[in-house]
Amino acid sequence: MKKYLICLTVLFSFSVGFGQTANHNFRIRTITAGITLTNLSDTTSIVKAISFLKQARSEYIKAGYEVQTIRISTQNFYEYLGDKTREEAISYLQKFDEIAKRENMPFSIGNILPPNAYEDGIAEWAFNLISHTDNINFSLPISSTELGVLPNSIKAAAEVTIAIAKVKEANFRFTASANCPPGIPFFPAAYHQGQNSFAIGIESPNVLSKVFARSDWSNARQNLNRS
Repeated sequence: MKKYLICLTVLFSFSVGFGQTANHNFRIRTITAGITLTNLSDTTSIVKAISFLKQARSEYIKAGYEVQTIRISTQNFYEYLGDKTREEAISYLQKFDEIAKRENMPFSIGNILPPNAYEDGIAEWAFNLISHTDNINFSLPISSTELGVLPNSIKAAAEVTIAIAKVKEANFRFTASANCPPGIPFFPAAYHQGQNSFAIGIESPNVLSKVFARSDWSNARQNLNRS
C-alpha cells in the first residue's frame, strides 16, 4: 500500500470501536484498502490487503485513535469479469463474501457497469447477488465530472433499486453514486483505480460541535479552517 487519502465527512456513529479509549476529537470511521484484482479468482490480493488493514488498525489504535471498521474496495467489477458471465461470477463473489464475513468487514466491488451502460437483466442479477451474499457492496454512477449526467446508468440504477428493495437492508449495500472519484473510503460508493492504496474516512461531528460552540456566522469558517 503506497499512498493514502484522508477524506473528511460528517457522519454519526453506527458502531463501537473495539472497546478503545479515544484520545482525539474524531473517530476513524474506516480504513479502506483499495486493491487491483487480476481476476475473479484472485483471493491472494484480498488476504494480503486484510493483513495490511489489521496492522494499520493496530497502529492507529496505538496512536490513540478509535478505529471502527476496516474495509476493502476493488477496481470496478466489470474490469475483472474477464470471460465469465455475470451469472458465473456470483459464485466467485460468494468466495469474496465468505472472506469478508470471516473478517467482519464490508467489501466493495465498485461499479457493476461501465459509465452510461445498460444491460438487460442487470436488476435481476443484482437481486441474485444481494440475495446470495451478506457483505458485498456495489454501485452504479449516474453522473461523473468527465461525462456529466448518464441516462442509461440512471435507468439501470432505478431498476436495480426497485429489484433489491425486496431484500431486507439491501439498500445499505448499493448506491446510485454521483461524481464520486476512485479512492474514496466510504461505502457503498467506494471503488479503486491504479496501484494499491488505502484511504482513511474520518467522523467529524465532535470537531464541528466544538468549533461551532465557540463560533458565530462571522467567524465559523475561519475557526473550522484552524481546527
